[in-house]
Amino acid sequence: MVKAQKNSNYHLLQKIETSPPKRIKRKIIYDIKSYFYSLRTTAKFYGISRNTVNALVIKYSLLTN
Repeated sequence: MVKAQKNSNYHLLQKIETSPPKRIKRKIIYDIKSYFYSLRTTAKFYGISRNTVNALVIKYSLLTN
C-alpha cells in the first residue's frame, strides 16, 4: 500500500514540474490574443491550470512590450 502511494505522488510531482512544449505555448498565446478562447476555456482545453496560462500571457506581454 505504501509503495502504491509513493508512486502516485511521484507521478503527480512529475506532472506538476513539466511545462507545455514551446509550440503549445505559442498556440495558447495565439488563441488568447486572437480572442479565440478565454483564459479559463484555454486552460480547460489544453489541460493546464489557469495560473499557468495567466503566467504565459504575462510573460509574453512583458517580452513584446
